[in-house]
Amino acid sequence: MNMGWYQGKYCKFPNYLIQAFKLAKEIGGVDFKYIYNQWGNATYNSKMGNACLKLYQALKKEGIILDGMGIQLHCAVKNGILYEQPGGQEVKFDFLSFDDMLNAYTQVGLPVHITEFDIALSQHPSSNEILQQGKYYAEILKHCIVSKSVKTFKFWGVSDKYSWIRKSVPYPASPLLYDTLFQPKPALIESKKVLYQILKSKF
Repeated sequence: MNMGWYQGKYCKFPNYLIQAFKLAKEIGGVDFKYIYNQWGNATYNSKMGNACLKLYQALKKEGIILDGMGIQLHCAVKNGILYEQPGGQEVKFDFLSFDDMLNAYTQVGLPVHITEFDIALSQHPSSNEILQQGKYYAEILKHCIVSKSVKTFKFWGVSDKYSWIRKSVPYPASPLLYDTLFQPKPALIESKKVLYQILKSKF
């Protein structure tokens, strides 16, 4: 694959990006959805938040249509504060900015998919940290359900025993819904409460 640049009528893009979507559409045809999936793009404060929105708009201007924007929402709780961790950088998670980012995609008509979600903890999390994790799990889920732009929401695993983070940091980080013994954590319990509340309000 050519690793140079693609010069469109209005904009210039890395060639691999254009070729990737071109090849995918040749193979998948019209029955597939074509989504640009990215880390660090959940809010306007994120490293790539506004950049991803601008990328979509530039591609659309060139006639290259995406079916959705993927947000890899890997977060962490440290000292009671929720952080988004794009590429190892610590950015405090701003829920108002998150809502603004989702609303921006609603305005341009591009569906959003939360493709990878978890919240990492410290090496030896206290019971309070685990409770905070549950609170933030529920809050993020609520914001996504309320948003008109979010179409799918995927937890990035089930049990801490098999978390991907085990391969990335020297400690487990306990990021998921169940602990290593497959016992439900507040992350699961609080998320279920949100779902029950929203379902109850609709009936």
